[in-house]
Amino acid sequence: MAGGAKLATSPQEVAADCDVLITIVSDPPALEGVLWGGSASGQGSGALGFLRPGSIYIDSSTVSPVLARKIAPVEEIASQLGSDVPFFLMGGTALGVGRGTELYPLTDVAEEEILVVSPGLHVATGAAYEALGRGLTFSGSSSSISSFQGFARALSEKRRASLASALSENDFEKVVFRQHPKLKTILGKLSKHGAARMTGSGSAIFGIYCSGEERERAQTELERDRAFRGCAMMPAKMVSRRSYQRLWRRQLREYLDPQDDPGDDLWPPRSRYAR
Repeated sequence: MAGGAKLATSPQEVAADCDVLITIVSDPPALEGVLWGGSASGQGSGALGFLRPGSIYIDSSTVSPVLARKIAPVEEIASQLGSDVPFFLMGGTALGVGRGTELYPLTDVAEEEILVVSPGLHVATGAAYEALGRGLTFSGSSSSISSFQGFARALSEKRRASLASALSENDFEKVVFRQHPKLKTILGKLSKHGAARMTGSGSAIFGIYCSGEERERAQTELERDRAFRGCAMMPAKMVSRRSYQRLWRRQLREYLDPQDDPGDDLWPPRSRYAR
């Protein structure tokens, strides 16, 4: 107390008077008692109900993943890690809203072939946004939304990204290409072989092809072009949501609940360590 600590008589009192709340308790029932006053149905009567807006909660107790997810859903944790992270819990074709953390699944497109070209340039995302000079809303937002809606409809109707690509747009291309003209050159040459775009704020450029043979022909020709000297070329393929989830289960097989049926709709799959 001499060092400035305060004595509290309840978890609620601690939560109401702190910016960071840390719990380290013995077991799940004890944690539920601290957070919810004894049970999840009593939410609001425990410490969580008294945290101030903007406060941070950290738990270092040894509890099951089930209880951890009850405290903070995995999607919420993912959105805090980064704007792209929630998408990797879903996979497939999806519409991202806001920062991209609010996702809506769309009809999957064909698993077309891709060629990713990386010139080894570094483009800082923060600097790219600053150069764009735009917030989440701007004067041209109405026309941009209309264009995007047209692209989304084309994706659903044509079911091929290569066919809908003509309606797509990456706002970062204009500002990033001014800083790195080589990227504009690479995109122009890739576009001669089919649909092509820059990835996010850069610096990779990718092309989309209807078949592996078409991609190989394009790669062979591009490798002879001096503009691609020093560039890494990486063949890849689009992955549907079903294929993505199948890959997820295969890679994490040893950590999944053996009773989990790969054919059911539960996603993400259950951990074998959940209690």
